[in-house]
Amino acid sequence: MIMGTYKNNLPLTIICFVLIVFLMADTTYAQSKRKKRKKRDKSAITKPTTKLSSEDRLRLEKYFFEGINAKLKDDMPKATEAFKNCIKIDQYHDAAMYELAKIYFDKKDKEAALNYAKSAATTDENNKWYQFLYAEILAINDMYEDAADVYKKLVSKYPEHYDYYFDWGYMLIQANKYQEAVDMYNNLEQKIGVTENVSVQKQRLYIQLEEPEKAIAELEKLVEYEPNNIKHYRTLTLLYKENGMEEKAAAINKKMVDAAPDNPYGRISLAEHYRESGQMGEAFDELKKAFKNPELSIEMKVRSLTPFISKIDDTKKDDKTKQQVFELAKVIVETHPKDALAQALYGDLLYADKRPKEALAQFEKAAAIDGSKFEVWRHILLIKYDLKDYKSLVKSTDQVISLFPNQALPYYLKGLANNELNEPDKAIKALKRARLISARDKDMQAQVYALMGEIYNKMEKYVDSDKSYEKALAIHPDDPLLLNNYSYFMSLRKGQNDLAKAAKMSKKSNDMVPNNASFQDTYGWILYQQQKYNDAKTWLEKSLQNGGNNSATILEHYGDVLFQLRNVDQAVANWKKAKANGGNATILDKKIRERKIY
Repeated sequence: MIMGTYKNNLPLTIICFVLIVFLMADTTYAQSKRKKRKKRDKSAITKPTTKLSSEDRLRLEKYFFEGINAKLKDDMPKATEAFKNCIKIDQYHDAAMYELAKIYFDKKDKEAALNYAKSAATTDENNKWYQFLYAEILAINDMYEDAADVYKKLVSKYPEHYDYYFDWGYMLIQANKYQEAVDMYNNLEQKIGVTENVSVQKQRLYIQLEEPEKAIAELEKLVEYEPNNIKHYRTLTLLYKENGMEEKAAAINKKMVDAAPDNPYGRISLAEHYRESGQMGEAFDELKKAFKNPELSIEMKVRSLTPFISKIDDTKKDDKTKQQVFELAKVIVETHPKDALAQALYGDLLYADKRPKEALAQFEKAAAIDGSKFEVWRHILLIKYDLKDYKSLVKSTDQVISLFPNQALPYYLKGLANNELNEPDKAIKALKRARLISARDKDMQAQVYALMGEIYNKMEKYVDSDKSYEKALAIHPDDPLLLNNYSYFMSLRKGQNDLAKAAKMSKKSNDMVPNNASFQDTYGWILYQQQKYNDAKTWLEKSLQNGGNNSATILEHYGDVLFQLRNVDQAVANWKKAKANGGNATILDKKIRERKIY
C-alpha cells in the first residue's frame, strides 16, 4: 500500500513542477513580449499591470497553481478561493478572472460570471478566448447587442476568420437587429461568395423584415448557384405560394423534378401543387412515382396520402379517389414489404372500407414483422371481436397479455369473449384483472363494471350484479346505455322495489336518447312487469315504429302485452312474428299452440 501511494503521487509532483516552470516562463515571456511590443509600437494598447515584489510574485504563482490543481480535482470552492487570492495580490490578473468567470458560468451564476468575464476581457482586449467567453456570458444575460459588439471587434481583428461572422450574426438576430445582420452577411458574401448558409440566413432575415421579394431573390440566387439542391427548390416553392405566385410555384416545381428526377421529394412537392390546383390525376401520377422510391420515408408517404383519404366519398359506388388511395397504399406495401407501418396503414384502409377479414390479414402481417406495437394488436383484437370469432379472440388476448401485461384492453376483451362462449367464471377472472390494471382509466373501469354486472346477472348473483352496476354508474351516472341495461336486468327479476328503481333509470335513458327502439322496449317491459299494460302497450308500439319490428324480443314482449289486454289473436300473431325473427321456438311454440302465457 505504501508503494501504491508513492507511485500515485509521483505524476502529480511532476505535473506541479512543470506547471510552475510553465507559469514562470509564461510570465517572463509575456513581460519580454510586452517590452518588445512597446519598442515596436508605442500606440499599441498594453495590458495594465501591478508592480509586484518577488515575494508577491511567488505567492501569486502558488495561488494560481493551487487554483488550477483544485479545478483538475473538481474542487471548485478551493479553486475559487485560490483564484480570488490571485486577484487580491494582482488586481489585473486576467487569467484568474477568466478562470473565475468559467467557474461561475458552470455554476449558472450569471451575474458573477459576467463581472469576471468583463474584467478579463477589458484587462486584455487582445485575448480572443477572453472575448469569446465574455460574449457567451453576455448572451446568457440577454445582453445580445453588447455580445454583438464583442464579435464585431473580433471580426475587425480577425477578418479572415469567417466563423466569427456567423456568431456576430446570431447575436444581432437575437437583439432584433435584422437589418444590421443583413448588412453584415452582405459584407461576408462579398468576401467568400454565394454560400448556402449566408443566403439562407439572409432569406430568413428578409422574412422578418417583411420584405418577401428580397427573400425570394435570395432563394432564386441560391437555386441558380446550387441547381441540384432540392431543398432550395422546395423552400422557394413555399415562398411563391405564400405570396400568391402560383404560376412561379408550378414552374419551379417542374424545374425541380427536371433537375433531380429520381429525388422523391421533388415529386411530392409537385403532387401537392397539382392537388391544391384540383388536378387530382396529375397529383396521383406524381405520388405514385415518388412512392415507388424506397428511400422516401413511410411517414412522408402517409402524410402525402392523408389529403387523398380525406376526399374519399363513401356515398359513391365508383369513387375514383378511393381507387387511387388503395393503389397508392398497395405501392407502399410493395415498396416496403418488411415495414410494419406499411402493412398497418393498408390494414387501416381496408377496415375503414368495411373489409374486416382482409384488414385482419394485414394487421397480422404487421404484427409478424414487428410485434412491439400495441396499436397493431389492438386492431387485431377488435376486428376478431367484430367478426365474432370468440375462440380465436381468447387465444389472441392471451398472446397480447404476454407481450403487454399492463394493458387493460386485452383482459377486457378476453372477458367479453369468454362471456360469449358461456364461460362466465373465466370472464369474471379476466375482468377482475382488467379492473386492477385500469385503476386510473375511469372509462375502462366503467366498462369493466358494466360487463361484470351483466355476467353476474346471468349467473343469478344479483347482489354482485347490482354492486357492479352501481360502481359503473358512480363513474358515469348519465350513461344512457348503462342505465338501460341495468334497468332491463332489474325488470327480469320481478321484484317491486327493483322495478321502481328500474323504471326511473329507464325513463331517464329514454329522455336522454329518444326514439331508441331498445330503450323504449326496456321501459315498456318494466311497465308490463308493473302491470301497467296500457302504458306498456304505448311504449312497445313506439319501439316497433322505431325499428323494433324485426326484433324477436320486442315482438314477443308486444304479444305478451296484447295477451294481458285480452287481444289474444293479435298476441298470437306477434308471437309468430317473433318466432320467424329467431325467437326462442320452444317457448313461443307453446304460447302459440296454447294461446296463453306461462
